[in-house]
Amino acid sequence: MMGQKVTFLSAFGLFFKNYFNFRGRSGRREFWYMALWDALYMIVLVVLALLLFSARAIQAGTGVAGPIFYFLMGLFLVMILVAFAVVIPSVSLAVRRYRDAGISPYWLILTMLLPSVLQDADHWGLGPIGDFLVIVAGILTIVHLVIAAQKTVPFNSKMRGGWPR
Repeated sequence: MMGQKVTFLSAFGLFFKNYFNFRGRSGRREFWYMALWDALYMIVLVVLALLLFSARAIQAGTGVAGPIFYFLMGLFLVMILVAFAVVIPSVSLAVRRYRDAGISPYWLILTMLLPSVLQDADHWGLGPIGDFLVIVAGILTIVHLVIAAQKTVPFNSKMRGGWPR
């Protein structure tokens, strides 16, 4: 949506409209508004999980919270399914954002995939090396955020295909 201002609500619509769109560009507003949507969703998911565990504790102690627990469990499962459903459009948005910033989308492998693998390295029994890998994962995540914050690189028809690769 180049040329028009992306709003908080329009970013949400663009996110799902461009579900499998790995071509083109996405501006900073579109990316960061979706990051805000994601943060709000995760807050709701965490609060729901806390309510779920609280209802389970009440049910175990008194048996009163049975229907509440099952309702919250169903809602929690739906939210988990939605979280899995937004993986592909999140990657496509990041690919478009990297391209808009003039960075090759192949850097996503390093800045998104590798940190998700390395974040549990301290549980692999590697000792201090595992701790170091967790720190590397954190640094790569910060690199991802810095790349996403970069200014838009103007379109250059002399670049391969016209878009930064």
